[in-house]
Amino acid sequence: MVAARGGLAASFTKETLRVLVGLWPAIHDDPAAKQIERGPQTSGVFARMSPDGRSLALLDGQGHPAHTLRAGAGLVAATSFEHGRPVWVVTGTDVRGLSDAAESLQQGVLRNRFALVTDHGSPLHAARATAGALFCIAGATLAGVVPNPMVTFATALAAFAVAVACGVGREVAGSLRLSIPLSLVLVVINVFVVRRGLTVFARLGEVPPVGQVDLTVEALVAGGLVALHVIAVMAWASVFARCVNPDGLLDAFRRLSFRSALSATLATRLIPVLSRDAERFA
Repeated sequence: MVAARGGLAASFTKETLRVLVGLWPAIHDDPAAKQIERGPQTSGVFARMSPDGRSLALLDGQGHPAHTLRAGAGLVAATSFEHGRPVWVVTGTDVRGLSDAAESLQQGVLRNRFALVTDHGSPLHAARATAGALFCIAGATLAGVVPNPMVTFATALAAFAVAVACGVGREVAGSLRLSIPLSLVLVVINVFVVRRGLTVFARLGEVPPVGQVDLTVEALVAGGLVALHVIAVMAWASVFARCVNPDGLLDAFRRLSFRSALSATLATRLIPVLSRDAERFA
């Protein structure tokens, strides 16, 4: 095979196998690369680079974004233009992602595949799924078990610091939209239910059928501590969901019980479908 270099949008002949290599802003104007921008209906590739090339969206079966990769992500995909020979596109969100994608352009890796995503954006992303899962579980356990509020607060900050270092800070911060309202509800319930405490800040009198209801500062503080636990644990759960490869984790459990791993795989694949159905029916 004779190899040569050429410019973009050049050498569209049946005898030429073209390979586009470069960061997305440098190659996205090529007609073959634009096939990927138009979505899987046109290219057959269920991944889409952002216009600035700094993120890579992984698409579900309906073509909707299911997960977003940022620093260190790479893409190798074959697409065709005007019924010509396949054009291989090798790109990444940065130089490291591009390098990893280029290293994957080999027969042993791409056997029976026409698209491949590499993701080594951070040490946590690159770690084995079981090691990453244990790291997140350790953080969540520390956040949920230790009663010291300073330790819990520090553990919550650590979760967000890990998320920022892994390039998923915005996604993990999104967990606050759920954890903060839930925490406020828990604080209110704790204030009304817990009867311990001597520092009364509100007397509601007799409330049938529970009797005398006094709201205490101690109950409020205890509710705040529970809320802090919830925020910290949910932050670590979000880090786990964004940084640990679920397929790698299920593959580890496959060695213990194939049927359980298969059931878990099918169940996790149905979660996005059920979520979209709930939004449509709401």
